[in-house]
Amino acid sequence: MKLHPSVFQAIADQAPLRVTVWKVSADGLQLLYLNERARNEAAIEKPGPEVTLSAIFPGRLTQATEESLRETMTKVATDESAAVFRDFEFEEHHEESYWYRTDLVPLGDGMVAILDLGNMVAAQRALSEIVRSSDDAILGKTLEGEIIAWNEGAERIYGYTAAEIIGKSILTLVPSGLESEITGFHERIRLGKKIIRHETRRVRKDGGIIDVTLTISPIRNPEGQIIGASTVARDITFIKKLQAKVRQQDNLERLGSMASGIAHDFNNLLVGILGNTDLVRSSLPGDNLAQRNLDMIARLSVRASELCKQMLNFSGEKLSMTEPVNVSELALDVAQTLRSGLSESIEVKLQLAEGLEAISINKAELKQLLMHLLENAIDAVGSTSGSAITISTGMLAGAQLDQSAMAVPPILFSDNFVSIEVADTGIGMDAEVQAKMFDPYFTTKPAGNGLGLAAVLGVVRNHSGGISVESEPGRGTAIKVYFPTSPSGLEEEESIDWKGSKQVVLVVDEDETVRTTTREILEGAGFQVVTAKNGLQGLDIFRRHAYEIAVVLLDWTMPQKRGEETLRAMKRVRKDVRVVLSSSMALDVKERLAATGGTDVLTKPYRASTLIFRIFRALRR
Repeated sequence: MKLHPSVFQAIADQAPLRVTVWKVSADGLQLLYLNERARNEAAIEKPGPEVTLSAIFPGRLTQATEESLRETMTKVATDESAAVFRDFEFEEHHEESYWYRTDLVPLGDGMVAILDLGNMVAAQRALSEIVRSSDDAILGKTLEGEIIAWNEGAERIYGYTAAEIIGKSILTLVPSGLESEITGFHERIRLGKKIIRHETRRVRKDGGIIDVTLTISPIRNPEGQIIGASTVARDITFIKKLQAKVRQQDNLERLGSMASGIAHDFNNLLVGILGNTDLVRSSLPGDNLAQRNLDMIARLSVRASELCKQMLNFSGEKLSMTEPVNVSELALDVAQTLRSGLSESIEVKLQLAEGLEAISINKAELKQLLMHLLENAIDAVGSTSGSAITISTGMLAGAQLDQSAMAVPPILFSDNFVSIEVADTGIGMDAEVQAKMFDPYFTTKPAGNGLGLAAVLGVVRNHSGGISVESEPGRGTAIKVYFPTSPSGLEEEESIDWKGSKQVVLVVDEDETVRTTTREILEGAGFQVVTAKNGLQGLDIFRRHAYEIAVVLLDWTMPQKRGEETLRAMKRVRKDVRVVLSSSMALDVKERLAATGGTDVLTKPYRASTLIFRIFRALRR
């Protein structure tokens, strides 16, 4: 490229790099021009025959470098057809060599412009430091897949040192089954294409599998030929785990909502089945053969209601009263019962902490939770000789709880958590099984309904607790549940004697079967009954007959004015209204009664005797 000197000078005056123009002749080199940056950095006021190459370039020109530079300038001045890029080696005062890149441009008439593009070693050092200290893995490889460069980030992520990995195949880092992925990458690189943020998996030196994103770019030589590829890998294993937990939580919430709705509707049906069974039984003599069939219907209905409770526990619904429970005492009680029925080949170890704070929980639910965990542990160890199951309890400060590593983090923060752990030496679980272990109806057992750990999850969520799981195939499993501590529980209910009466009961429930069955039971017990199918209708009846109605049996979950809203409105009409809340859905009993002024809670499904007892107890208060 050839530029007219005046044009070149106009451009050079504004250039951000050092520019000098030299006259090349048989007599040597003469500086004709230097731009403002060159003048400032070289401390030269104006050009002249006395200015040498050494004065223009910082540092000290070696004799070999000066001869090479002069030779290149002469060649460019003679052959005016093209500019020449050259790297020249200089020597600094502390005797460390460095390189400068220059662009030598022919201007005609023996004139050559030198564009000083800067200290390449300094730039390369800065770039090298960036690559070295990057948290991401940065590596280089040939087109044949041989690793030729390896930074500290790669060592941290993959576990290999540079000495261990350089010279080996990139397949060293590829898990079994993903080898074809590398072939596809190399085909794209040979075509000059990049791979941007590709998600895949890689294997560490210790055999662990990690999730990574890869950005792969072609490496070209000065002639533009593709000679290899650079890869930037980012470890996203933690992010993927968080995403999986979020998806699992979303799925559990959707399943919980569905389970809650199904259980609610089914419990209403069971109210009708149990209630009508009791009505028929009361109309038959005690020695009637049909009594046996009715007893069977009642027992099956109770079993069905237990399944509903498991579904509601999974959905996180609170169904019953809580009380202060010492976890170590309960674990000891369960362990003593368990030992009597276990094979002698299985050892049950106890590591129970003393002086634990009480937790506020339904004792029966906690015992059932522990039994589910123990049943899983027993299945895991089988009949293998020398197997062991360990039950441990303890207490941990909330600040010490690593929630990020938990399968189910606690819903609420607490200063202290009481823990109960069941650990076994059984077959263990892989990551795929652990991801599904709390799903309802998921099981690896040849027999079982898969509701055990789903119910455990429900009890834990029901009481704002958390769960951690440690398991590996062949190395056993440890499941630990955490509950926030509570120094005090709920008061026990008093026992009340009751007799029949003709007082009026208002039954407000959305389900027709419940309304009909409840009316027949209460009328059979001597009450007068008025029914309403929703909160609006019930409130209208109550406003017109507030002081004639002795007790309101109020469904908690209804369309068109829910139970809590209806109760508050009734309290505004008559402050001392007696109410029994009825529901199979979430009721934190103590808090709800304190907030709404309800007098009792009746959990669906209920027997006729329980219904009558609760109505009479409400009348006595």
